[in-house]
Amino acid sequence: MDSNKSAERLGNPSLTFVTGTDNFRLDSIRSHGSSITHVQTKHGVKLVQTYHNDKACKNFITATVEQFDCDLSRKVTSARFISVMADGATDIGTREVLDVYVKLLENGKAVKIFVALKKCPYGKTQGITEVITLAMDEKARNWKDKTACHGNDGANVMVGQHGGVFGILKEDIPSLISVHCIAHNLELGLRDTIKRIPLFQEVKELSQGMWKYYKYSCKALKELKDLAE
Repeated sequence: MDSNKSAERLGNPSLTFVTGTDNFRLDSIRSHGSSITHVQTKHGVKLVQTYHNDKACKNFITATVEQFDCDLSRKVTSARFISVMADGATDIGTREVLDVYVKLLENGKAVKIFVALKKCPYGKTQGITEVITLAMDEKARNWKDKTACHGNDGANVMVGQHGGVFGILKEDIPSLISVHCIAHNLELGLRDTIKRIPLFQEVKELSQGMWKYYKYSCKALKELKDLAE
């Protein structure tokens, strides 16, 4: 029991850092990790000095992620049916990435679990399918045997019966069902409803212009970040 408590105390700063930031650069680990450790020590938690550094924080983060991976693999492997969901995004480095999630039953309740955030250099059908397959293969080799649904944003590259991601996955999973994301459906419905309103078009053009300005200018993005801080 004492050893478990000790491990928990040592891992808490790293776990707090992981769940509270999206910045995993070394300087961020140093500043946040040491700050959290200092607060724990101030509150009477006894921590060995060996663990008061960025390398220890990095090691605990790695161990924590590995444990999460093991838990996820166990859940996916033991589940009777799962739904695999994927959506494109852009990370802080403006790289094209793909979010992959699974949905399964856990103690009789449907839960959604994050699987991976993978770099997706080719945002086409084949590239997206390869990223989804790679992310899921890392968690459970038999994931296709129990996949019932494919959740997506409704884009042609995703839902195409013959040339889309759904079509390719369906070749290996004949019973696969495509499920269009409710949030994306609502967005499309709202857009169709108000697209004839001039003010909406002005707001849309302004928003897109701002997005492009910061997406393609590293200097402007840095200035915006400095202003926010």
